[in-house]
Amino acid sequence: MELRQLRAFVTLADCLNFTEAAQKLFITQPALSKQIHALEETLGGLLFTRNRRGAELTPLGKELHEQTRTLVLQAEQLKRHAQRVLKGQSGKLAIGIGLSSLRLASSFTAQFRVLYPDVTITFQDTSSVPLIAQLLADQSQLGFLRLPIEPPLVAHKLLTDQLVLAVNRHHYSGHDEADFLRQLEQLPLLRLTPTQGQRFNRQIDQFLAFHNCYPVVAQYAGDNQTLLALVAAGLGVAIVPQSAVFIAPEEVDIIPLSGDYTQWDIGIAWNPHYDNPIRDAFIQLVLQREADKT
Repeated sequence: MELRQLRAFVTLADCLNFTEAAQKLFITQPALSKQIHALEETLGGLLFTRNRRGAELTPLGKELHEQTRTLVLQAEQLKRHAQRVLKGQSGKLAIGIGLSSLRLASSFTAQFRVLYPDVTITFQDTSSVPLIAQLLADQSQLGFLRLPIEPPLVAHKLLTDQLVLAVNRHHYSGHDEADFLRQLEQLPLLRLTPTQGQRFNRQIDQFLAFHNCYPVVAQYAGDNQTLLALVAAGLGVAIVPQSAVFIAPEEVDIIPLSGDYTQWDIGIAWNPHYDNPIRDAFIQLVLQREADKT
C-alpha cells in the first residue's frame, strides 16, 4: 500500500470521475486506474464500480473514504514537518544554563522564538560540569557556560564575568574592596555547597589563596539566589558572579573584586559530533548578533 495509491483513491472518491481525478493528480487515466486496482488488490475488495456517469463508491469505498483522507492529510503534514525540522524551523531544543547566564540565554532565545515559532525550547538549569556531560551525551544541544572547554565540544565566547562580593548594606556600609579583603577571615562567609558550581568554587579558592585568606565558611547554600537571600538577611557575606547580581535583593550591596583569579569567560558551547539543524540555526543567530556588535 503506497501513499500515492491512497491519494489517488481520495481524489477519485471526491470527484467520482476518472478524467477529472487524473487531471488533478497530473497523471494519465490508465495510470490512475492502475493505482486504484493495485490498492483494491491490497485491500482485497473493490472500492469503485464504473457506470456511464463515471465511478461510484462501493460500500467498502464509502467506509474507507474519510479515514483514508485523514491518513493522506497526516502524511502530508508529516512530510512538511520533516522538511521544517531538516531546515531547523521546527522541533525541540534543550539548552543548559546557569543563573549567571540566564539573562544572556533568555535574550537570544526571545529573538530566536520570533524567527522560529515552531521550535520548542527547554531550559535545563545546571552548572558547568554536569552541563558538559549533557552536551557530550546530546541531552542538551546547547549550553551557556564558563570557558574554556575541551574537545570534542566547541564554544564561542560571549562575555567576561567576574567575582563580586555581596554584603548587607546595613551591616557593612562604607567599606571598600581593600577593607573587606583585610577583614574577610573574620567575616561569616557564605558559599555554594562543594558539589554545586565546582568550577566557580575553584575560582573562589584560587582568589582567596592568592590573597592568603582562608575564612571559615559560616553556611553553605545550593545556589547563588539563596546565597544572596542569606546576605540580605544579614547572615554573612558571599562571593558571587557579577552576572548573577541582577537578582540581588535591595538590602545587598555589590563590591567588585579586582586582580588575579577574578575573571573568566562565558560562552555558548555545543557538540559538533551530533547533527542538529535547529541547534545550528540558533548558533547562527548568536554569531550574527555578536558580529553586528562590532
